[in-house]
Amino acid sequence: MASTATFEEHDGLGDGEDDVSWEDLRKHLKWSEARIKAFVNRKENPNAYYYRFNAPGEEQRTGEWSEEEEKRFFEAVKRGIDYRWGIFSMKFPGRVGYQCSNREFVLLTPSSLDVSRLACLLSLLLLCWGRGLASVCATYL
Repeated sequence: MASTATFEEHDGLGDGEDDVSWEDLRKHLKWSEARIKAFVNRKENPNAYYYRFNAPGEEQRTGEWSEEEEKRFFEAVKRGIDYRWGIFSMKFPGRVGYQCSNREFVLLTPSSLDVSRLACLLSLLLLCWGRGLASVCATYL
């Protein structure tokens, strides 16, 4: 099921987390400087945080995508994407933005296309064409 949570609900920390210091995050969570910086700024730029990181406490999924994930991914792509993969990934618990970006690239690589993937590629191309982004989409052909 797709997540419709707000950023505060998604990361489970709400408004009180602003009282947490960088040193607390580094010491107790063993986070890198990059993650701390992205976390602190996630309300202003959630895409930067969720492109590389899951919400605190959410375990990152690795490996192959399940059939259910792929189905939901295709449905989401058909509805339209704006290429803010971090925000897009919030619909896929355990996945981060770069995994979604890579999944789109793999699914739309000509050697991996089957009929359903070809239909998705055509839908994406038409969507991009309609938005004047045909040159961007053409890189996938």
